[in-house]
Amino acid sequence: MRGVDRPALLAPPPRAGATPPRGRGGPPPFGGGGRTTDGGGVDTGGAQRDGGPAEQVRASLEAQHANVSGVSIDEETINLISFQQQYQAAARLISTVDELTQILISLV
Repeated sequence: MRGVDRPALLAPPPRAGATPPRGRGGPPPFGGGGRTTDGGGVDTGGAQRDGGPAEQVRASLEAQHANVSGVSIDEETINLISFQQQYQAAARLISTVDELTQILISLV
């Protein structure tokens, strides 16, 4: 899509030879289960349970697709409920007419 501003989905790769800081903000130690050992870092265990970056990217792409597709789920749901109510009313009308026809036939 040309001319459409899209947010960056991935962070740039780290510089060659750069080591991430330990403690606050650094990645968890290997085998640490997503938690830092010194108590001063950020608990990333919830991010792993929530699906992580892949899930966030997927949700972002789905939201973009919904905006571009032009289909409003809310409007379609309202239309569906309206059509269902109209169908039920028509079915009641048909059954009433059928019942009245049966009564008229039995009287003749």
